[in-house]
Amino acid sequence: MSAFKDNCAIQIRVIRNIDNSNTDDKIAIKYDEMEDNYTVTYLDGTLKSATIQTLTMDGNNLDQYLKSLFTLLSLDDDPFHNIQFNIPAMPCILYKTSDLAKKNIIDALMTIMPITNGATY
Repeated sequence: MSAFKDNCAIQIRVIRNIDNSNTDDKIAIKYDEMEDNYTVTYLDGTLKSATIQTLTMDGNNLDQYLKSLFTLLSLDDDPFHNIQFNIPAMPCILYKTSDLAKKNIIDALMTIMPITNGATY
């Protein structure tokens, strides 16, 4: 099953164009309890070949990855329009990428998302 269709994965949709969801980038984060690590799957919406990139990391590295991602997206010179979070057992959350620079938003996202070692979905 694709991580992008898994109900237990955190899904992040980075929206380039609000009128065309086919160009959205997609990130899925899934915890592997047996391996005690996280798999981050990334799909660039502008690539015609639908190449999926995958990283495996522990909880500390995932925290660093996400904080860097949120900060870089908020400071991008050619910014995405919005970012949407689909977190299990929560409603969808949508922000303008420029608003991610607000410290309380990044802190709240890091608290909400179950990204510590040993988390289960």
